[in-house]
Amino acid sequence: MHLALLCAAFIAPYDPVAQNRELPYAPPTRLHLHDAAGWHLRPFVYRWTLGDEGYLEDKSESFPVHLLTTGSSYAFLGIFDTTRHLFGVAPPASIALFGTDGFGRDEFSAYSTADKSQLPPESQLRLSHCWQARSSA
Repeated sequence: MHLALLCAAFIAPYDPVAQNRELPYAPPTRLHLHDAAGWHLRPFVYRWTLGDEGYLEDKSESFPVHLLTTGSSYAFLGIFDTTRHLFGVAPPASIALFGTDGFGRDEFSAYSTADKSQLPPESQLRLSHCWQARSSA
């Protein structure tokens, strides 16, 4: 758990404040291993498109999930700057494991980096109760 907290920016695929205004309130990205061509060893995603009936997966092109991708810059362990992230997909697709908020910001990145200003109010309240309980113990 402590290691995950120290490496949160590495684990998060995006900067928690980066906005994608084309994807407000997008649902979580679905990971796939199977398509019309058969089974794949590497998980992949489809790009979300906003249609008349809400979000739809654009199945015309798949985007494999890559490990150790490049992305936004951050200070790893607060020591040195890097752009490496644990996982990601190539643009124009994006991977939002928990979906996005109203500004298209990735919720997983906000949760993993514990950027409390990005979290929904009920989650902020739960986190503050956890911290108060820890500090009084």
